Amino acid sequence: RSSEGRRSTMRAVPKCSVKLTEYLEDLRKKEDLELLREPIKEHGLFPEDADADKTPITIEELKNLVRIWKLNWSPGFWKMNPLKEDLVNALLEYREEVLHLPRNPVKPAGARPSR
Repeated sequence: RSSEGRRSTMRAVPKCSVKLTEYLEDLRKKEDLELLREPIKEHGLFPEDADADKTPITIEELKNLVRIWKLNWSPGFWKMNPLKEDLVNALLEYREEVLHLPRNPVKPAGARPSR
């Protein structure tokens, strides 16, 4: 035994802790996706009959934004980014590195927490 001096104990993780972690991860993903709403609106990629401020962002809008920003010109782009989450991350990376827009939205100076 190479680990005689060390004893590792496994503790059960509370279900509420797991649920909270999952919820926060989902919230982060939704916030990341919402950062792409403005460029999708600017390029008119939502269906004409949809409310651009409320309609869900689908993988089709993301693919169209990829084409407009020409990310698909990179060899193997579609193969390396097959999932919606992959496209979101690639678009956010481009938004941050090329367009120099922060990944985390900047709060206005007078912003106060909601109640």
